[in-house]
Amino acid sequence: MLQQYSPLSVDTLLGELLFLKVAAVDFVTYLALGNSSAEQNLLNAFFTPFEQLASQRADHARNFATMKSRLGSYSELATTDDLKQFMWNIGKLFATFCKCEMEPTAATVGNIVFGGTVQAVQAALRASGMAK
Repeated sequence: MLQQYSPLSVDTLLGELLFLKVAAVDFVTYLALGNSSAEQNLLNAFFTPFEQLASQRADHARNFATMKSRLGSYSELATTDDLKQFMWNIGKLFATFCKCEMEPTAATVGNIVFGGTVQAVQAALRASGMAK
């Protein structure tokens, strides 16, 4: 159904959404906990299942490598203090990874999913007492 309206592949979209959400978790964990042992422990626990899957099959290893690459790319965007510009850049990069950089809807989806994931993780960290 999506193919009727957009060049975006559903498989690509689903994979890139996962990578985007992982980047959001990493981003908000750093914002909430800084570069601390608590941050490292939480991220280690978060990434352990991904690492275990990667050690079992070659296709999972490729996906894990892609995820780490995407994480680095999204992290590089966090150099601005302008939140609006940062979120716009996140959306644009997401659309580029989805191979539809000319689709404003893809950029908007990336922006909304990233922001929503950040808010959900912030709420969970606050509820657990790990963040204020």
